This record gives sequence, C-alpha cells and structure tokens, in this order.
Amino acid sequence: MDMKFDAEEKLIWNSDSAAVVLGGPDGSIALLELGCDRCMSDMPVYQQRGFFYAGVVGVRDGVFETAIATHTPISYRAMSFAVPAYSKVLCEKPHAPTGDSANWLEKLFTLRDPRAAEN
Repeated sequence: MDMKFDAEEKLIWNSDSAAVVLGGPDGSIALLELGCDRCMSDMPVYQQRGFFYAGVVGVRDGVFETAIATHTPISYRAMSFAVPAYSKVLCEKPHAPTGDSANWLEKLFTLRDPRAAEN
C-alpha cells in the first residue's frame, strides 16, 4: 500500500525535532513541540484565545524547514517568525555532548596547561 503524506506530515516524520506553529490574533505565535505531552495539552488553551494552526517547523541535520497549513497572509506572518523562535527554543535546551566529541572534551580538560609551569 502506497501511503501519501502531505508536506506537514513529511516534515514531521523526517525531522530530528519539530513543533506545531500556532498564530495568534494579535500577530504572536506559539510553538508546541511534538513529543512533549504538556505542550500538546496546551492546545485547547490556545484555541480559546483565538490562536489558529499555521503550520509546522522542523529541523533535520541542522537545517530548518517549514510547512505552511494555509497560504494566507496571516499564516505567512506566523510562519515567518517560527524559525527564529524555534531556533531559540532549541538553543536554550540543555544538550549533552555525544559520541567522540564527549571523549575529546574530557581529554581536553585533563591536559596540563603549559602556561601554568611558567609562573
């Protein structure tokens, strides 16, 4: 069976990280990270405040992508703010180094500083 996915579904499935973008009636946006139960449970609160579904923003291999829900000026406005807002969210998350880089950093901080011997 050949399944057809729309652009939003493809972006979600192929992203390392993704968020739903909601646009507010005042031009503000809200990001609801996928895979975050608390974030998705906030959806009714945003709907009561007049927010609408604008699209999806995601990151794959360090590259941001967006998929807009409807091609309207208000959706374009919301989505234009989505990438900078989501990049800030991701940058503020704590990340532990993984793989060889973690070992390299541990070795780096155990090296003796040659300048310390001069004093």
